[in-house]
Amino acid sequence: MTKKFEDIRKMISEDQRRCERLSLDVEVLYSFNEEKDSCSCEWIRPFALENISGNGISLNVNEKLALGTRLQIMIALPGDLEPMCFWGTIVWCKEHASSSAKEEATPQQHYLIGIQFDEISQKYEKQFISFMSDNILSKYSDVQGK
Repeated sequence: MTKKFEDIRKMISEDQRRCERLSLDVEVLYSFNEEKDSCSCEWIRPFALENISGNGISLNVNEKLALGTRLQIMIALPGDLEPMCFWGTIVWCKEHASSSAKEEATPQQHYLIGIQFDEISQKYEKQFISFMSDNILSKYSDVQGK
């Protein structure tokens, strides 16, 4: 992992254990692909992003995934023309209650998983750092301006 990626994690962290999180209305694809420089592989259907931080993401998925599983993640952040690819490891997985009437009518187990970023391609690193820092600063500006 590059020094800049570590710096952004520290910059947007409240402390070493917790990072500022952003809730975004975007979908994320994931794959069990281990190929470092490829964003083309067999992606598993889109899942709703719960939140994103400098350390990782939280996703709503429909299957229980094992802790320690390494995934490739593709996400198109708002305003980006090209989706970004990350690699990360599942660090937690818990059962998650259904939130919509449609889901309740057809019961299905849902899980919330936490994926810690392991690395990001240099191609996307600056884009990610810029997005996170701009949106966190904007979030605090909005709160202070109210």
